[in-house]
Amino acid sequence: MNEGMETELKNKLKEMIILKIKPNFAALGIEAAKKINSVYFISCNDLITNLSNEFKENRLESKIKFYCKYKLLIIDEIGYLPITKDEANMFFQLIAKRYENKPTIITTNQLFSK
Repeated sequence: MNEGMETELKNKLKEMIILKIKPNFAALGIEAAKKINSVYFISCNDLITNLSNEFKENRLESKIKFYCKYKLLIIDEIGYLPITKDEANMFFQLIAKRYENKPTIITTNQLFSK
């Protein structure tokens, strides 16, 4: 990922909802699902794995569209495991596609300084 893309991702993430939470996140997801009939919950590690696998099969755009169809996407545990620049780029593509159209909640137990 080039420096400009990295800066843009950081700026977009600042505008999104990022929750530093304790382990009882399931309750928030359940409440969101009750209010919004189209919610998708996934760990960041699983999301990155899915995007990487689809990229290898030349189906990345299709997988991004899959995640964009939900009214709310909840990505849990961002920053828990390190990701490569290519994986960060795929994550950025997903966030950029959802940006200004549909809400995304990203959770972390990590300090923002890391």
